[in-house]
Amino acid sequence: MELTEIVSPTRARARLRTNLPERLNGAATPHHAAPVSRLFGLDHLQGRRVQVLADGTVQPEVVVGDASSAPWATCEWGAGEIELPRPTALVHAGLGYVSDLSPMKPELPDGLGPSQGRIKRVALGAVRLHNSLGLKAGSGEDSLERVPFEDERMGAAAPLFSGDKAVSLEAEPSPDAALLLRQDLPLPCTVLAVMLKLEVMAP
Repeated sequence: MELTEIVSPTRARARLRTNLPERLNGAATPHHAAPVSRLFGLDHLQGRRVQVLADGTVQPEVVVGDASSAPWATCEWGAGEIELPRPTALVHAGLGYVSDLSPMKPELPDGLGPSQGRIKRVALGAVRLHNSLGLKAGSGEDSLERVPFEDERMGAAAPLFSGDKAVSLEAEPSPDAALLLRQDLPLPCTVLAVMLKLEVMAP
């Protein structure tokens, strides 16, 4: 792309040096967006706490229209308005929600019969993910820990991860051998498989 004219501080004209792909003809695209630090048009969320994803990085939650919810605010916010910690080109803002995945109790029959009701210990756990970030894992609500992903840097968007991730499941032996996976951030998380190595005690 070649810049041909500066029309105003927020507008410019350019000429493409290659043919535009047919799938992009007349389609909206986030590329070449001008960074902004204030976001308007959230009147339907006025007074609600929202999660914010800015250029692929999770930002602190804020209350729409309430500048006191953001220590970095430079002025009072109008209705349906929020201010970002730094200028951003692509912003997603909306109500947060929590997604939980808790597999059924595993059944591992052996020469002693079914494992249901018998004491089990999770020796090792792993999850297979597709284009995911921000997952928590544990044996229950009180033991959830954030699963680490590589290249997570402050202020920089980490690449989405596809593959297997080991998860920490330090729990006392029990009949449940429970696993809880949680996504509470505005990031994608697709779980393809859950793999557990169990030790089943004799009845």
